[in-house]
Parts: sequence; structure tokens; C-alpha cells
Amino acid sequence: MRVAWSVLTGICLMHVPDRLSIFTFPTRILFGDGAIREVSNELTRLGIARPLVVTDLGLVESGLYDRAFGGVRQAVLFHDVHPNPTEADCKAGLMLYRSRGCDGL
Repeated sequence: MRVAWSVLTGICLMHVPDRLSIFTFPTRILFGDGAIREVSNELTRLGIARPLVVTDLGLVESGLYDRAFGGVRQAVLFHDVHPNPTEADCKAGLMLYRSRGCDGL
């Protein structure tokens, strides 16, 4: 495992060859083999039980949404957005977030 940390920028990068990597700047980003299987664990770590997942219809139709969020039973899907989201898209997403009791985005 290699770990790189910069005191000046606050960037931390952990890399395990052929495994999952974690990048923190300060937002935590997981990437690499198996990262998609970590969605449920990351939501639990963050205390999010009912996330609002904002995506487009193409990702839903490709099966990627189901692969990432299929195990998150309370996930709320919002895919009715334009490729370049409008103010109306944002307002509709906010209304859905509030009406369905979401606790993360």
C-alpha cells in the first residue's frame, strides 16, 4: 500500500495495487476495482439512510443505478433532469427530497 499526504494541500491518496483506492481532498472519493460495491457502506458511514440519487435516464437504463443502489432499499431516484439542469429541475429535486424524507444527496 502506498499513502501520499500533503500537509500544504490536505490531499491524501491511498492506493493498493489492483484494489480499491481512496482519495481525500477533503471530500472522500473511492475509485478502482470494487468501488461500486462500497456505496451502501459509505452511506452507512455517513449516516444516510434515504439518499436522493440524482442521475439521468441513460444511467438508469444502462443498469448502473441498479448496480450501485440496488442494495439501498430506501434510495429515492430522481432522473427527470436535463443534461444541463435548469432551475426548475433543481426545484423539482428539492421538492422530491423534502416530500420523501431524504437525508442525503
